[in-house]
Amino acid sequence: MRTTRRVITVGLLVVLGLGSAGSDLRAQSFADSSIRAAIHSRNRSLETANIRGDAVAVASHYAIDAIIYGTGGAPDMRGRHEIEAAFQGVFATMRTEWAQLQTLSLEQRGGDVVETGRFAFEFHTANGVVTCERGTYQVTWRKGPDGQWRILSDRSSYDHPRANGRCQRGA
Repeated sequence: MRTTRRVITVGLLVVLGLGSAGSDLRAQSFADSSIRAAIHSRNRSLETANIRGDAVAVASHYAIDAIIYGTGGAPDMRGRHEIEAAFQGVFATMRTEWAQLQTLSLEQRGGDVVETGRFAFEFHTANGVVTCERGTYQVTWRKGPDGQWRILSDRSSYDHPRANGRCQRGA
């Protein structure tokens, strides 16, 4: 169960590597507002897919050859199909009740954009356990041939200890 929770959290970070409406983008190293807006929009869409428990929609935010690096002993997830399968397994055992993603910086590196930020996720299991997980993330976005920004790589780090119970909203 712990590995499963880590898999969803890693994916959500991305995800849930995502900037929230209150994102602080002052640390950005480029001024292309269209890129900021596009990534912000993709993040909102990914956040919504996680809360809906839609593994197909979550995976569609990742490049075909994307990788989510495992943390805490969890295995890496390589490729969109593996990412989708992992999220299907996670969503079968728990749901994301709430997610907060705060973009701290966006940096353009060639054609890619590296996003760093902080996350908080509140998970509810079928047997009533509620857990709040917080931490940091770094996501690399790449614009695909279809014009959509997708996540190429995703890594996260958890704050410890993990809190049992609801997340403090807005913290």
